[in-house]
Parts: sequence; structure tokens; C-alpha cells
Amino acid sequence: MFLQESRLKAMENELAKIKKARDEAELAKKYGEERFHKFKNTANKETAATKKTLNEKEKTVVKLRTELKKNESAIEQKMKELR
Repeated sequence: MFLQESRLKAMENELAKIKKARDEAELAKKYGEERFHKFKNTANKETAATKKTLNEKEKTVVKLRTELKKNESAIEQKMKELR
């Protein structure tokens, strides 16, 4: 009888350890998921901001190129007039 009680007590202790380990694993998983979502949101925001900046710079480059072409054609026309 005493042997069964001690085995039962040992099993209960082991079960308690397993439950504690499971709870710790669930907390770690939750913490990991929260960190992942924060990282993902931050990465998406940074990507959007970078794309926006890139688009603005591309528009500026296009605008400067068209102005350069206009200036070059105006200079060529003035050179022709001076000849």
C-alpha cells in the first residue's frame, strides 16, 4: 500500500512538472508570437515608408531629366541662332 502511495505521489509530482513546463512553453510561444507580429508590423511600416521615399525620388529624377532636356534643347536653339 505504501509503495502504491509513493508511486502515486511521484506521478503527481511529475504531472505537476509537466504542466508547469507546458505553461512555460505556452507563455514563451505567446511572447514569441507577439514579438513576431511587432517585428512584422514595424517591417511593413518601414517598407511602405521606403517605397514612398523611393517613389518621390523617382518623380524628382524624372522631373529633373525633363527640365534638363528642355534646357539642352533651349541651349541648342540659342547656339543655332548665334551661328
